[in-house]
Amino acid sequence: GLDKIETLQSHQNQEVYQKSFDIIEHYFGSDDEVNDLAPQVDIGSKQYTFNNQIGTAERFEFQ
Repeated sequence: GLDKIETLQSHQNQEVYQKSFDIIEHYFGSDDEVNDLAPQVDIGSKQYTFNNQIGTAERFEFQ
């Protein structure tokens, strides 16, 4: 899998290198997006804070 694709990045053919690089970037790219999901720490209270979205104030009733 990934090991073979990484090996292709040292291939003599520039096109093979570029395609293997693009595959790795697309499917195994940076983890920056994942870090955005981590909870933040509120320095004042020293507790984790989460980005909870507040729902509507409407009350739901069964009829």
